[in-house]
Amino acid sequence: LESWKPGRPVRSGKAGDVVRVMATDRCLLHWTDTDWQTTTDTESQSSGLGTHFVDLRVTKGQQAPVRFTFYWKDKQQWEGRDYAVEAV
Repeated sequence: LESWKPGRPVRSGKAGDVVRVMATDRCLLHWTDTDWQTTTDTESQSSGLGTHFVDLRVTKGQQAPVRFTFYWKDKQQWEGRDYAVEAV
């Protein structure tokens, strides 16, 4: 398990790794592992410690990086930036 945080982004993950994307607020994580050919939206879960998270798995044979952005539910706005975790 690797924890991705805005101030400490994970740059890569091996097949089978779980990348826990941490967020300060409730969000919808809009993500892809097919270079935006297909997308998935995943609601964040509360950690119970004042933060939220979404777990993403790096899959075997994955050719494209996991790319994601945040939709901040309370503010009703997009992050306006994409992030990526390379599959190695």
